[in-house]
Amino acid sequence: MEAYPLHYPINHARTPEAALKPAQFATTFARARNTALYNLRLLQAEEVIISSNIPQRADGLPFPAGDKSLLDPGIAVYFTLYGEKRVVCCDAFLSVADNMQAISKSLEALRGLQRWRCSNILKLALAGFKAFPEAGTFWKTFDLEEKPATMEELKKAYRIKVAIVHPGIPGGSREQYELLNAAYQTALKMFE
Repeated sequence: MEAYPLHYPINHARTPEAALKPAQFATTFARARNTALYNLRLLQAEEVIISSNIPQRADGLPFPAGDKSLLDPGIAVYFTLYGEKRVVCCDAFLSVADNMQAISKSLEALRGLQRWRCSNILKLALAGFKAFPEAGTFWKTFDLEEKPATMEELKKAYRIKVAIVHPGIPGGSREQYELLNAAYQTALKMFE
């Protein structure tokens, strides 16, 4: 998974552009990022990657972006917890700082679940934060039943699907096209 540019998880629906809203968090991106990292450290998360459209510093973290609005202000935070890959993502707000703060608050809530230790609830709650869909679900993105044997088969399935969902085609969808491209980029890496 790469931190830059944004790699939004393919199994999470994107918020339509018309539905994006301003938030009332009143924080900076740097503060929200640092609070999210603090919460992840307390959760004992490993392999943390903050993926966004903000260029990266030398240490791999996004530069402090302040209230700067990006064309796509979404954020996805990938990490490993209890040996499984997880993701918390948000693109519901106009500001990248607000989306980062929403993730930070969500991680803080997960920490509360960890501290309260009721019925192993954190592990149960994390079931909804899997970073990648089950293998069968993933390949259905390309209308395939299972992983294709060759990269050429994948490319053929991708071209067929693009012809259906491309936003320039009647009935096409920008959101579906973006999801398909994200899935395709991930699928190509499986053949490396």
